[in-house]
Amino acid sequence: MATFTQSRWKLQDLLPASSGPTYDALVNDLKARVAAFENARAQLSDEMDEREFLAILREYEQLGALNRKLGAYAGLWFAENTQDGA
Repeated sequence: MATFTQSRWKLQDLLPASSGPTYDALVNDLKARVAAFENARAQLSDEMDEREFLAILREYEQLGALNRKLGAYAGLWFAENTQDGA
């Protein structure tokens, strides 16, 4: 029977670090996308073109994906060592 050897997971698959240029770029991208998405509200109407609506919906999906990525990183980072007060 094979023995499982426990090891630490690699958060670098989500983000290379919890700070720095890559993290800052991701957060800034998320902020810019949220601002653009908020502005899209004025475009919503019963008569709007289906393609425009789908573009807004795709942007919403992208916002969710970026948000989940940051949330997953934070959750796993915390779970890695719940005794660490940092």
